[in-house]
Amino acid sequence: MLPVMRPSHVAVGVGVIDVLAIVKAGEGHTEWLIVELDQCATDMLTAVVKSCKYLVGRGLACGKS
Repeated sequence: MLPVMRPSHVAVGVGVIDVLAIVKAGEGHTEWLIVELDQCATDMLTAVVKSCKYLVGRGLACGKS
């Protein structure tokens, strides 16, 4: 039996998901933005840092970019 190939996760803003549209759709209803990386196509910590920089750099989250 061949293993099931699942797409790996990548940093926020790197993949095909329209993050800006998702955040905009949740305005007024969302308290948290959570980045979840169960498995990653790159180094996990690098992806977390890139995700944070993407969200903070676009004013979508608070923190240090």
